[in-house]
Amino acid sequence: MRRHELDAMDDDSGERKMSLKQELETETKKWLERLRKKREGVKAKNRKSEEIIKNIDAYTSDAIYFLDGQDLVRAFECVIWAWAWLEIGAELGLLELKEERAWKEREYTS
Repeated sequence: MRRHELDAMDDDSGERKMSLKQELETETKKWLERLRKKREGVKAKNRKSEEIIKNIDAYTSDAIYFLDGQDLVRAFECVIWAWAWLEIGAELGLLELKEERAWKEREYTS
């Protein structure tokens, strides 16, 4: 398949569907925005967790850099790594998430 054929293809119904490039860019932007929103509610619990947050922020910054340069594979990869750091940090109890704090507040005020 030629490069221009990847930009937009017709499906069986004759409708245009998103190219692989467009889909990758859309998904990267979507998950990057979700990551930014979730990151706003993340707090470090100790010095080690501050390092995890630095890694999340570095990968997020790298994702934006690669996205701006249209290096979509690397941009998506950076978003995945940032999410991984966030999820692992939360799972290990090293990061406190906004949802966690809201739940604790409800628990103690009920």
